[in-house]
Amino acid sequence: MAYEIRFSDEAVIQLQKICIYLNDNWSEKITEEFLEVLYHKLEVISSFPYSYPGSVSNIKIRKCVVTDQTSLFYEFKNNKIIILSIFDNRQSPDNIKYKENFFHPPEEYLAFPYSASANVPK
Repeated sequence: MAYEIRFSDEAVIQLQKICIYLNDNWSEKITEEFLEVLYHKLEVISSFPYSYPGSVSNIKIRKCVVTDQTSLFYEFKNNKIIILSIFDNRQSPDNIKYKENFFHPPEEYLAFPYSASANVPK
């Protein structure tokens, strides 16, 4: 059974910043490759929400390493997966933000090619 995935406002903004950075500093192809890897990880999480370990600071929040540079933090709650944060692993873990407010369906943000003008809250 695949569970519904939603993105928090914070995760959407973080994803947009990562994609803009990749587009500006690397290439659209690298951005697409990143989004493909992310999409695959989301498919795994959707089917097997307990497949990744709980985070050290809060066992209810799970951590999935997307790439060497990026992890996502999510919570499985009320039969939904909430993506709380997409985090640059090179930062201090103290900078991780979990804001659980408005949630977005992932298909709005995983389209190819990635557009920096995607409908993302400010």
